Amino acid sequence: MAITKRDLLTGGGAAAGGAIGAGAVTMTLARQLALTPKALDDRVRKDELYESTFTPFGKSQTSLGALLDKAASAPIYVTQTEFGGIADCTGQGIGTDLGPALKAAWDFAIATVGDGATIVVPAGRYRVSTPILLSGNGKRNITLDMQGSVTPDAVAMRCVTIVNAFDLTVNAYIDQGGRFNPALSVPYYVNYSTTRDVVAGGGQEFFCIYGVVGCDLHLKAHGYCGRVLRTTHVSAGPGLYTGGFRGVINTTRTLPSMGGIRTAQCLFADHGDRPIGQGYWGNLDRITNDFDLHGPVWEGVYDVTVNDIDAAYHFVGPVFRGVIGVKGSTWYIGDIDVPDTPQRSYHIVFEPLAGAPSREIVVDNMTFLSINNGALFVGCQGVLTSIRHQGSMGVYGIVATITDCKDFKASLTGIDSGSCLALVSGAGTSNIELDVEAVNSTNDTSIILDASIPADGRIRLRGKFLRGYPGGQSAVYVGTFADVIIEALDGQSNNGVLLNCVPGNRVRWLSGRHKGANGYGAGSPPAYISDAVLTS
Repeated sequence: MAITKRDLLTGGGAAAGGAIGAGAVTMTLARQLALTPKALDDRVRKDELYESTFTPFGKSQTSLGALLDKAASAPIYVTQTEFGGIADCTGQGIGTDLGPALKAAWDFAIATVGDGATIVVPAGRYRVSTPILLSGNGKRNITLDMQGSVTPDAVAMRCVTIVNAFDLTVNAYIDQGGRFNPALSVPYYVNYSTTRDVVAGGGQEFFCIYGVVGCDLHLKAHGYCGRVLRTTHVSAGPGLYTGGFRGVINTTRTLPSMGGIRTAQCLFADHGDRPIGQGYWGNLDRITNDFDLHGPVWEGVYDVTVNDIDAAYHFVGPVFRGVIGVKGSTWYIGDIDVPDTPQRSYHIVFEPLAGAPSREIVVDNMTFLSINNGALFVGCQGVLTSIRHQGSMGVYGIVATITDCKDFKASLTGIDSGSCLALVSGAGTSNIELDVEAVNSTNDTSIILDASIPADGRIRLRGKFLRGYPGGQSAVYVGTFADVIIEALDGQSNNGVLLNCVPGNRVRWLSGRHKGANGYGAGSPPAYISDAVLTS
């Protein structure tokens, strides 16, 4: 049927759905016209039609060309007839697979719209049963807006892989699903905190993003038995790397009780096939994890900022391996339920990767709440942080375990009773500065400077110990022959001692106040005690 200019101006040629103003034109027709601009009938030439202007009722003056351009860049919906997406999922493994529809809609949008394309998964619940590969073909400002929820089948797969794009935006909500078998000893199939490719091990990963430069994330997962997102530095096109992530990741359990199904992991970021420590990973506004199985992991990447963390975990908290440049504002990690191994009973871990240290770590405030240990620092260089650890039911573990670290400066506070504020050890230890406060008595020595610290290591210590130490305990134990400078060490010893040093030590106690009879252990006084050290 021929459509005349009059039809377009009056809306006489419109079909249902996708009308534009009073001059109604279907979105499908508009895209066809934009792709194949031909004369609409024998009486109207193409250039006249595109350039002529009109004023729809109640609207500003416009032209058909402007309307067609707008229509050509309008959002592409996976539920359009030509793509076939159906929101008919009522549970895991039930409903129409979203994969083919999402793939078709994405490819159509990239080919016809290109830069600025938006692909929409409308409201509703969708099943995902097959892996989906989405290539941006180097286009810019692409948006994947998954307004509805998605539930993946219980199979080992990488659900959605996105590659080769600039300035990507991803909005998604994963509602349960994933890979879980309660009959197995490892019901999630794989250790998500130590395994990059969890799919090969039988697990599941919803998003994998690589070869994308600039990515805004707004991801939510509810009781999803898999990894929400993996980012990896694998080149997917000329000049492309992976980095520039921004946004928010939130996860929750299926039930408010501790027995609810937990998300396996919110994020794993690795350096892929590139050298360790190259490229800019990104800056997340917030991570909120409600007792995920494993905390997020960053491996071998560079320049990671997470402004806020509010989380609790089952096995272990966030892990940074061989990361250069870690920054944060307020990180609160409430609980670590069940340590997966004794050395993993930590709220947060900073450690090397293939000999490359984690370094340049600046986090304003870290707060922990649990009977388990606080932060583990292994081989770190350039640390500046403040850590506060409050025990669960009055007991905490080691607030900071510091091994083979250099240029380390931290403020440590232990609330309630605990085993230790700081355990410092290792032949690679040098230039450690600690400002510590024990608000309550401890169950063990508060500060331990181990014998493994080398003689050329340098330690500076300030401390305040508000409760007395019982017999057999001490506020500070110095087992090293390194230079140790103690300033403003205030405390009360009761039957224990405030400062216990190995014979032949090189400890200089410059200032402070001691209450009680035992300022230091019998037969092992500090090498030097200043007159500024007061006793009462």
